Amino acid sequence: MKKTGRFAIAILVAATWISDPAEAVIVNYTAPDYSDGDLTNSTVWAGDGGNIISNAATDGVVLYSADVQWVDNVFNEPITMASPGDRMTLAQKFKYNATEQFTSGTGGLTSLIFFDNSTVSANTIRVALRRGSTDKLFLFLQYGNTVSSPYMDEITAGVTNGVGESDWLDFRATLQKNYGTDDWTLVATVTNLTTGAEVLSHDFGAFEPKAALQDDDIMYGGINSTRSDSVCKANNRMVGSFEVASSFITPPAPTEVIVQWNNAGETNIVFDNSISFKDWVSTSYEAHQGFDGGTNVYYPDASTNRTPGVNATASNTGTVIIRDGGNGADAIELGRGAGDEYEGMLVWEDFLGTNTTLASYSINIYGTGKGYTNGVIRFLMQKGSGEWYASETNNLPKGQLLLSDIDAAAMTWYEFSPLVDGKATIGSVATPDMTDVSTVGYYFDLGAGGAYYATRCFGFSVRASVGEVRSDNVFAYDFKGWNSETAFSDAPGWDSLNQWGWGFVNSNATGNALVHRPSSTNYTAAKRGWNWRGVMYTNGLPHQLDAGDEIEFSVNAKMFVRDNLSNLTLADFFFTTNGTSLAENTSPYAESIQSFGTYPDGQLGFRINQGSWNNSGAWPDGGLTIGLDPAAPSTPSGSMNLNDIGVTNLNNPGSDYETDELVYTYSALKTTNAGVWDVSFILSDANGAVLKTINQSSWTNEALYNATNIYFGMYADQNFGTEEGLEIQNMNCRVILGPEVEEVIVGWDKFIIDYPGIGSETDNPDNDALDNWSEYIFGGVPTNGNDIGTQPTFDGSTGDYTFYTVNTERELQALVLTKENLILDQWETNSVIDVNAGADDGTFYVNSVNFDTASSTNQLFMKLIIEQQP
Repeated sequence: MKKTGRFAIAILVAATWISDPAEAVIVNYTAPDYSDGDLTNSTVWAGDGGNIISNAATDGVVLYSADVQWVDNVFNEPITMASPGDRMTLAQKFKYNATEQFTSGTGGLTSLIFFDNSTVSANTIRVALRRGSTDKLFLFLQYGNTVSSPYMDEITAGVTNGVGESDWLDFRATLQKNYGTDDWTLVATVTNLTTGAEVLSHDFGAFEPKAALQDDDIMYGGINSTRSDSVCKANNRMVGSFEVASSFITPPAPTEVIVQWNNAGETNIVFDNSISFKDWVSTSYEAHQGFDGGTNVYYPDASTNRTPGVNATASNTGTVIIRDGGNGADAIELGRGAGDEYEGMLVWEDFLGTNTTLASYSINIYGTGKGYTNGVIRFLMQKGSGEWYASETNNLPKGQLLLSDIDAAAMTWYEFSPLVDGKATIGSVATPDMTDVSTVGYYFDLGAGGAYYATRCFGFSVRASVGEVRSDNVFAYDFKGWNSETAFSDAPGWDSLNQWGWGFVNSNATGNALVHRPSSTNYTAAKRGWNWRGVMYTNGLPHQLDAGDEIEFSVNAKMFVRDNLSNLTLADFFFTTNGTSLAENTSPYAESIQSFGTYPDGQLGFRINQGSWNNSGAWPDGGLTIGLDPAAPSTPSGSMNLNDIGVTNLNNPGSDYETDELVYTYSALKTTNAGVWDVSFILSDANGAVLKTINQSSWTNEALYNATNIYFGMYADQNFGTEEGLEIQNMNCRVILGPEVEEVIVGWDKFIIDYPGIGSETDNPDNDALDNWSEYIFGGVPTNGNDIGTQPTFDGSTGDYTFYTVNTERELQALVLTKENLILDQWETNSVIDVNAGADDGTFYVNSVNFDTASSTNQLFMKLIIEQQP
């Protein structure tokens, strides 16, 4: 099969680890490079005072301060973390003396820190080694949230009964940057250097660091003393050496979260009180019968990128609650009192994205209760066609089961029937593919219990593979990298806007941005745009759109609204058939003649407005509204409370009229229905959490649909009087290409692919009676002299001469030639036969010519010629 289509780029993302990083920089705290004293006395270390070098003349160690907590030191070796697959490893040789047994809580012994610069900052990823009760050691990942690992017994570090000096430990962590903001990965290990045994290892799975850290291409490593001696109940905490190394690995295909219920270490997601949802549970599974998470006391933050709705089925409805356990400890609990076998299933039927090819499962679940002994869980999936499958079992002990990013395709799957009257059925081994999945979750079987016993799920998430996106870029601008006071009109492909321009790049507290705030006092008057100004990308789209292609525009921007309850047009972004935006451009005051709505029959796009509607007092500062109809661009198609996106207290002291950084994404899919577009608008926060979605599945615009050339424009038409306007961090436009059209290769072209090396039509490699062309026409095999296909037949009783030609060749004609004497007569024919007109038997066109054998007494010789039509 030969494929036609435009060039496609496959992007990759992380998860596969290799064990041999590049050559490391190893720091030993010995002379002559180091001398006794504070670590910051060294020019290659920065940060806080309090970590002291001792014995530099001999074996050299860093001793942590006994009483000062959280002493940060950063080493000035830069590590490139610019691309997906870049990895950074930090390690320290560490030991401590446990002064007393730990009985409750945890206390940090030491940390490895990944910094965003060569001085101490708050933008870090920290991996800590902590003591905990009783006689346990834990790994903790902190990146804004905190995630803990399973524990190891402290005796494996050389400490007996919680008191005494540990062995030297190798404590290391490898951080990997990936394509998405939420799928960085980190693996940490602890190895006892005395015994050589790896005593603790944990893959923390995918997580999302702080935005400021993600933007940095260079990172640094360091150490941190964590808590004081009295808190961790240890002293003589010493770092014998420090190591930093970089490496790279080509990561596998990208994934995204499609189901997310909590995650260990997240902020409080259940508001106020625990919720019983016993009334939503039955003993027989029924699709979409679950708790939808729609009440005000559950998932109160609508902007959070989580999946609140959950469908629970159990053999006993017993205790079913969504537990408010405080920050990072919220959970779904299903339990029952003493009784027979207890089984159930929790599934999620609404996904966060459109991708449905499963990649991995993660779960943080506990077996709990006085009557709990042991149980098992299985991951579940249902295909879009209805079939259910359950994975291999995972043992659920009394306590925690933590599974991170378990490869869905690598698991063994079984046929599964959901609970009916409290009983599920596990069937035979099955081999489902991971595509077109509509429901995911987990099944549990806890057996019988003599007292209350339950499962308590603190986190469940599923990732799906991101489909390859074939796209043609139109433009992509990240204004953080532009020089301040650069006119936007300097960008190639746009209208000439002279000195006033649509806007200029200016510096603010968060970096450079494209500014259009004509009356703002924050910027030079001639460097902030001008009222009534629009621009047009006159290069247009790179090609005419085909059905199935989609045009997409996205912009990251902060809006500055008017400091009162107002109706105000802020900005237009649109696609149009008209590539002209200016009436004339000889004057710096020339106004644009095109905005969203100027040519409603030839435009698609959106208008951002400030709305005064206060929603019966619930929106005291009004809303941000989005208009999608070019015939009525200021009529809201959707709205958002300004208070939910950072604007508060308008027209009062201390008002905040600047929105959060928001992402506005507009797309229009050219459907196969003439003139019809499938339009979508998504408003997200800077971290990708969806705040608002507006869909118009059948928008008619024939002018754009039939247009050879389509242009992109943006416009700000209001007479901004104070600080109103917008600051754009980046903006992008692309054409997302529809599915590749496969060209089905048939006929002679396929024949020579099936039989490579046979030569031309007139060659005869098998030396039989037919050349290659004839073998093809009659269905023969050109490499087998005994197979010459289906030859013509003659029925003497009826006079029918029947011949067969392949039905994959549609431009053939036949001549049936006859003569009575092979020596003297000329070959004659009655007519040219259109082969395609014959009956199609699925393989051949079948045609017949009839000769009058009843009245003729002469012998007749026949010859068949098949040729392509002229």
